[in-house]
Parts: sequence; structure tokens; C-alpha cells
Amino acid sequence: MAHPAPALHRPPGRGADYATTTAAVTVTALAGARSVDPASQWYRSLDKPPWQPPSWAFGAVWTPLYASIAWAAGRALSRTTARTDQVAAAAVLPYAAWCVFATALNSSIARRNREPV
Repeated sequence: MAHPAPALHRPPGRGADYATTTAAVTVTALAGARSVDPASQWYRSLDKPPWQPPSWAFGAVWTPLYASIAWAAGRALSRTTARTDQVAAAAVLPYAAWCVFATALNSSIARRNREPV
């Protein structure tokens, strides 16, 4: 005999959690997008590594990453995350991977464009 699925605990304010995290992530995304101008003379003059993706790739990567960050954060606020919700914890992994890539890329660009001392 099949057992019915347990009822999901839905704490009050769950929608507010998602709205809050979505707003915070959106503001951060807009601030980041406004602070970078890949068409600027300065940016184009930088010596970049050969594995630097084209500028359109950053928007293509950050858009779904920001969506998963907002979703995972909203879900995390409604639960105790890593120990009780492995789905939400796993949703943050693409963001962590992208941060590792972005850190390596930025470090490489900084090293390649260091002013002589």
C-alpha cells in the first residue's frame, strides 16, 4: 500500500522571503552590470588571457546564476539549508563554480596588466 506524501511545511512569509531575495539579487545584478563597460577603451586595452570568454557570455551566465541565487536564498530563508535541504544547497553550486572561474580570470587579467614598479 502506498503511503501519502507528507505535507510540506510552509512557514509564514515564504513568498516574502523569495521577494526579498529576488529584490536583493536584482539590485546587485544591476549594480554590477552598470559598473562594467566591456566596450570602454580601458577594458579593450587590457591584456586578457586566451580563455577569456566573449563579453556576451557573462550576461548569459550571470542571468541564470542570479535567478538560482535568488531562488536558493529564498528557499534557505524558509528552512535550515545545508543539513535539511540538499536541493537548495546544490542550487548554489553553479554560482560557486562561476565565482572560482571569475576569480581566476580577474587574477590573470590583473597579473597581465600590472603596472611596472
